[in-house]
Order: sequence, then C-alpha cells, then structure tokens
Amino acid sequence: MNYHDRFFLASDNDSESQRDQREILRILQASPDQADKIAHHFYERTRKLIVSKSYILSDKRVRFVEIISDVLRYVPLYWTATELVCNCRNFPN
Repeated sequence: MNYHDRFFLASDNDSESQRDQREILRILQASPDQADKIAHHFYERTRKLIVSKSYILSDKRVRFVEIISDVLRYVPLYWTATELVCNCRNFPN
C-alpha cells in the first residue's frame, strides 16, 4: 500500500479497519485510470462551482468567492452523490 493510498477509518479492530481500507480502495480504483477520472471530476466540479458561486462587490473587474463554504465543502459531496452512489450498481461484488 502506498502512502497516498492510506486514510483513516475509525474502528476498534485494526484488522477489520485494514480490510475495510483495502475494500474501499478496490472499489475506488477499479481500473488503472480511475484516479485520473476522479481527479478530473474534482477539477471540473471545482471550476464550475468557482464560476457559479463567484460574485462582484464594488470593483467590476474583481470577482470574489467563498472558497471553503461555497466550493470545497461541496466538491466531495457532488462526487460521492454522482459517481459513487449513483454508479454503485456498476461496482463488482
């Protein structure tokens, strides 16, 4: 397991937690290009939210965006809802 493949799962049972991590990674990285697809989805969704949530205050040449509250907190939710939950029937058992 690579450093970037590690993440935290709260569990009292270490072996169960490691098994769950492997299963999550197996699902998320079902194909060799899956990481690129996920990165592209995050990039596109972030770009779209920045454009749609930005606003003008006084200077018409400068646009503002609340990057945390209007963009970054929603990107993983969009990905989970559209790519993971809606496509879960496509995952192998």
